[in-house]
Amino acid sequence: MTQTGYAIGVTGNLTCKVDNQGRIMLPARWRKEHGIQPEAELLVELRDNCLTLQTREQAVREAQEMVRRLVPAGKSLVDELLEQRRREALEERRVVAPGRLPEGGSSSEHAATVSGGTRPKRRRARARR
Repeated sequence: MTQTGYAIGVTGNLTCKVDNQGRIMLPARWRKEHGIQPEAELLVELRDNCLTLQTREQAVREAQEMVRRLVPAGKSLVDELLEQRRREALEERRVVAPGRLPEGGSSSEHAATVSGGTRPKRRRARARR
């Protein structure tokens, strides 16, 4: 069975064969141009009746470019995320009422959370000889 019309990379349309086990045979020229080695994994996307094949590196570069276009220069998404998580943690501490345990928590964890402190250290019992 022969499929035609798949746009692959910048080389244009190529004809690829699909074998009786459903594997698509990519032309050697294209594999060489794009550094596709035997046993390489490709990401396959089906959108609008069109198959897109990408290496993981190509997909990462594409995602990074998309983020660069959407995020203003000088803005740190990591810093924003950390600040958001800090605000959420503070809000969670305010919501937990004194005397009530957070779901799945212990009384020492609850005391530390409500007071804003750290969990008390446990002392080890000394073995007597």
